[in-house]
Amino acid sequence: MAPLLTGLDTLQADGFALLRGLKVGLLTHPAAVDAQLRSPYHIFTHTPELTLSALLSPEHGIWGVALNGEYVQSTVDKRTGIPIHSLYGTQMRPTLDMMAGLDVLVVNLQDVGVRYYTYIWTLAHVLDAAGNYGMPVIILDRPNPLGGQIVRGTGVHAGYESLVGLHDMPVLHGLTIGEFAKWYNARHNPTPCDLAVVTCRGWHRSMTWADMRQPWISTSPAIPHLSTVQHYAGACLIEGTSLSEGRGSYLPFEVAGAPDIDPIALEHALNGLNIAGAAYRAHVFKPTLSKHAQTACYGIQVHPNGREFDPVRAWVAVMVTVKRLFPSAFAWQPPYENRMHIDLLAGSSQFREMLDNGATTDDLMAHWEADTRDFVNDRREFLLYA
Repeated sequence: MAPLLTGLDTLQADGFALLRGLKVGLLTHPAAVDAQLRSPYHIFTHTPELTLSALLSPEHGIWGVALNGEYVQSTVDKRTGIPIHSLYGTQMRPTLDMMAGLDVLVVNLQDVGVRYYTYIWTLAHVLDAAGNYGMPVIILDRPNPLGGQIVRGTGVHAGYESLVGLHDMPVLHGLTIGEFAKWYNARHNPTPCDLAVVTCRGWHRSMTWADMRQPWISTSPAIPHLSTVQHYAGACLIEGTSLSEGRGSYLPFEVAGAPDIDPIALEHALNGLNIAGAAYRAHVFKPTLSKHAQTACYGIQVHPNGREFDPVRAWVAVMVTVKRLFPSAFAWQPPYENRMHIDLLAGSSQFREMLDNGATTDDLMAHWEADTRDFVNDRREFLLYA
């Protein structure tokens, strides 16, 4: 099999021809490495052909250490004196001052392929601003670690837009960031910008990260392992409940629990559902932060069991089952600024209302099928890979 090259690798193989003589602003983070595991910061600050004039950072900051939801301040890089503009602080989109003196914005982000991960929506803000200010954007594309074929889950309805879903898109969208940028720029950018995508070489839609045989580098503090990525599309919905989703444990988004659950009964009930590709095991953990911090949580660990593992179905089943068997241990997180967190994640109030009214996992998955069908058709013209 030919070696896989990301857009960053392709840029280097072409001698940085696209960027020579230009003053570059770079939106990136430590996980977006090249084939030799060199960070984009190292490459762009050690390449004579490049003039790096500004760094921009998404959620978690330029070094990827800020916790989820933690605002990051703009600062100056101590080594180079280059300004670092945070796009997850007082500003969520680039300002004219941030782009002053730049010739081009380059985006090199490793996404996880899930709608509520904020990197693609930060990219959307960049595309909006670039269109407004006449700034060209170059995306250095990277593989979707979950592959490019599976589309699952609920979209975003009007009134529920947020940085976990600014526009209607299923939870699992099956796009690379380059494909997302093309889709967003054409479908939703009020003033489409001058956009170019440096594509990957050797990646196909059927390939997941496991097929690439490359190390996974943490994209944020709570996504430390490839196994975390495989669960996140479904397990992140647990954030909207009173259950711990394992933040502050060594298995974030792979476990769920609360102090008042019988883990053996939960394991038995979940395995009795015969969810394809999923095995459930009773598990006890003590998170060090977030919900139930420093308290033993009794629940389950979800284990993928084959390529047919569907994280959305597997984890919706957990929520349905816990709510049915242990109603006193299950509650929705209280609203923030008049909107429920679960509604923002699910894209509307329908998921919450259906679950409150006794919907089964099959009911919920069937309810979302129209969303996924429509999106599969809508995205088709923007796909860059077979």
